[in-house]
Amino acid sequence: MTYILQDLAARYSTKASLIEIGKSQGGKSLWAMALSEYAPNQHILLRPEVKYIGNMHGNEVVGLEVLLDLIEYILRSIDKEV
Repeated sequence: MTYILQDLAARYSTKASLIEIGKSQGGKSLWAMALSEYAPNQHILLRPEVKYIGNMHGNEVVGLEVLLDLIEYILRSIDKEV
């Protein structure tokens, strides 16, 4: 998953930021991806923000797969009429 997120952040560097938000109990990086033309810590007044979470539980992999597909879909579609 890390490689997929790093690849998306590299391919869409003006629209996606990959942020390490901590470590798991096993010492693995926990990642967040911000999709915006603004810096991840720049919040625009009256502009809605949404947070999606995948893999709430480690044995539920479908949420992660769907979320990765959604991220890529949004990034590919961001400059198009969808």
